[in-house]
Amino acid sequence: LAAAGWHMGPAASWLPPVRALFAPGLDGRGDPGHVALTFDDGPDPV
Repeated sequence: LAAAGWHMGPAASWLPPVRALFAPGLDGRGDPGHVALTFDDGPDPV
């Protein structure tokens, strides 16, 4: 039974309340005072 719980724990992280409670870093919510920037240098030349 413990092994089943061990495997179900990470799988339950797709549930928003579980993810927000146990893994807020994976929830996609950042500090409201910050902006996330990304850089895309375009397609890779062949």
